[in-house]
Amino acid sequence: MTNDVCLFAHFDPTGRLGTHVRHYLQQIQHCGFDIVMAVSGHETVPEEIAAFCAASGITAVGRPNGGLDFGAWQHLMRAGFAENATTILLANDSVFGPLFPLRPVVDGLRRTGADAWGMVETLEMSWHLQSWFVGMTAAAFRSPGVQRVFAQPFDAMTKGEIILHGEIGLGSAFQAEKLRVVAARAAAQSVLDRLVPGNAMQIDWRSVVESRTVPFIKVEVLRDNPLCLPWVASWPDVVQTSDIFDESWITDWLARLPSTRPARRPKLITLVRALRSRDRGSLWATLRRIVARQVPGRRRPSSDS
Repeated sequence: MTNDVCLFAHFDPTGRLGTHVRHYLQQIQHCGFDIVMAVSGHETVPEEIAAFCAASGITAVGRPNGGLDFGAWQHLMRAGFAENATTILLANDSVFGPLFPLRPVVDGLRRTGADAWGMVETLEMSWHLQSWFVGMTAAAFRSPGVQRVFAQPFDAMTKGEIILHGEIGLGSAFQAEKLRVVAARAAAQSVLDRLVPGNAMQIDWRSVVESRTVPFIKVEVLRDNPLCLPWVASWPDVVQTSDIFDESWITDWLARLPSTRPARRPKLITLVRALRSRDRGSLWATLRRIVARQVPGRRRPSSDS
């Protein structure tokens, strides 16, 4: 193994490894990382996953399902997989992508010489890096503040507690240790963004990808659309611009593991979020299509007009 190690958290209740996840793992390997993958919910790694990992040089470790991604990373840390690493990357399967090559993004982050780096910086709740992709030097990882974060009982926590004490706690630890931190996508600093901080990977998901700063779309955006954004359905237009990612990898996964959340009606806050989104161009195009369909007597252009 090299001295650069990625601890990857994976969970699929059916015991499969989606094509999009396989693609992601291979892209991480292209960045020079050896991968150790925690397969949560399976004491024994399912045969399909084990075969892929064996052929790809990935170490797969089965574990009970608990503690979400922080519980999975903690399990691998306690097993010693980060012990001799000079760089530790924490990643999980909560994204579709990368839609364009990952290595130039990671190389750019590492060239900054920062102690810790990630894909997305956010001010939501409190300053932190979104935890689905965070890298650290060995010194940063072994700092007392960071080690205290990973000593917590994540298996006994709720999702909200894990976000607070894990993801946001890691950001607090970086600050307490006075580490230098950079992100591919820095948090917006406008007055509105500071007054009403939001999650760029949700509210600005399309412009984030199209800016080529972060080559990912969060799974929950396409599966659940938690902000009820009307332009989420335009995702195939974005994905079809990729030379390395196939649209069918998303449609197949969504068909196999659809949303289990009840449908929700958009609220006033949804409109407010939409109006402050950097995807506003997509919003206006979507509204024009809705009006064209619903306004009585409105004549649609004929194909020969």
